[in-house]
Amino acid sequence: MNFGKIRKPFGGENKMNSLKEFYNGKTVLVTGCTGFKGAWLCMWLKELGANVVGLGLRPRHERDDFITCDLKNKLNHWYGTDILDYEGVSNIVTSRSFDVIFHLAAQALVVPSYKNPYGTFETNIQGTINLLEAIRHSHQGQLMNIVVVTSDKVYKHRNDCYKLRETDTLGGDSPYAASKACVELIVNSYRNSYPGNLRSIVTARAGNVIGGGDWNEYRIVPDIMRAIFTNKVLTLRHPSYVRPWQYVLEPLHGYLKLGKELYYYQNSIAPAWNFGLSPSNEVSVERLVMRFRREIQRHVGRTLVIKEEKEEASNFVENNFLTLDSTLTRRGLNWKPVVSFSRMVKWTIGDYFHTDPYESRVQRIRLYHQLLKKG
Repeated sequence: MNFGKIRKPFGGENKMNSLKEFYNGKTVLVTGCTGFKGAWLCMWLKELGANVVGLGLRPRHERDDFITCDLKNKLNHWYGTDILDYEGVSNIVTSRSFDVIFHLAAQALVVPSYKNPYGTFETNIQGTINLLEAIRHSHQGQLMNIVVVTSDKVYKHRNDCYKLRETDTLGGDSPYAASKACVELIVNSYRNSYPGNLRSIVTARAGNVIGGGDWNEYRIVPDIMRAIFTNKVLTLRHPSYVRPWQYVLEPLHGYLKLGKELYYYQNSIAPAWNFGLSPSNEVSVERLVMRFRREIQRHVGRTLVIKEEKEEASNFVENNFLTLDSTLTRRGLNWKPVVSFSRMVKWTIGDYFHTDPYESRVQRIRLYHQLLKKG
């Protein structure tokens, strides 16, 4: 089963000269709009002039962007619906015609998947099926353009420094990884089994994403910020593990480009896409933390106290090296990362300490557009 064959090169910006021209006036559904990446995506879409409909449960953290940025009142409509509520999802899908759908609703953390595998599999697998079934039954005569966000962890683990490609074997060492690999298979089966309104559907795989507004547990940057704001010690579980750290706007830029390409080239687009980083952003947990520590001390005047935990003390298995090959994405979408490692750290710190979170996000989006223009 080939998940990465390009059937037609796109050559960058097609039909429309920019994302702004494409998304302005388009009606877009974002599932998982109350999550970290979902909230950022909604704000970017609003900045592009889209009519944004969000689906997502109320955030668990009062500091999450959906609350602090008042997205409930900034979106065109927000449905506080559980992705597991098929009838509710179906009602939303049939409420209007969507130009693009971004599916981000998920249980998105590895460690909690070990603690609650049932809930992880149910949310990620059944939730995706609910959305696709709602679309299949509700818009049988209308082609829908759907970007399903999975993870870089969908691949079978390798014990080397190999960069994973879209055509590599799917796997899943944790319940989270397995659930996302299942989503890949489910999407592929719907694409091939129902080529009518579900033929225009792709998956997007990205690495470890950081940026302001993320307060999830078991993530290193939120852990850093909690330690700073509460004057507690930061404990490192796996300081030597290497990850492809991405500023949040990098993969979101890829998702937005995918949505646009789907709209114009439904029958000619590859089914799965990696959004990886340049080697300079593929660093160890320890190096990332030390950079944050230095920049926080320099720009905020606060000291981060660190304690290393013995690596063998963890009860959960995690890959010690994980990085993606983005050749397909660079050639097929004309996408490439533009935020350097140092800028990513500085922007993220600024995001967390800005007194107006929404204004901070809008500023970052505009600065990111400037970087894209510079190439």
